Amino acid sequence: MSTRGCMAVGTIDRWEGIYNHMDSYPSGLGKEVWNKIRDIGLDAFVEEIRNNKDKSRVTSENPDPLFIEWVYIINPKTKSLSLLSHRYDDNFVGSEPTKNVKMEEDGWWNYGHCRCRHDLIIQLDINGKEPDWEALGKMRE
Repeated sequence: MSTRGCMAVGTIDRWEGIYNHMDSYPSGLGKEVWNKIRDIGLDAFVEEIRNNKDKSRVTSENPDPLFIEWVYIINPKTKSLSLLSHRYDDNFVGSEPTKNVKMEEDGWWNYGHCRCRHDLIIQLDINGKEPDWEALGKMRE
């Protein structure tokens, strides 16, 4: 199943990254990001994301929370890894899908038939203990 995500560099409010099409759950892409940082180092991984021009770019300015289900943000200054997950606005009563998707003042992206946004699940210390990736995936349920 295609679970889309993004590996990004920046802060929770402002980031830029690389689109990932498959297996973006914490137990997939999250664990992969964690292990790669451990293998090649934080600085090398950050440079790899920033310099990778072959993949589709995703940014906090156009995060597409309807389709980008997980975002992994590496902050090299704080040496942290933040996990964002998409969420639907359960109180929204929509109509027809729109091609003019935009962020509303309250932070929700309005797709016409639904509203979505990314919410912070957890912020991890990169030098800390490896988390339980399966448990993190269930935190948004």
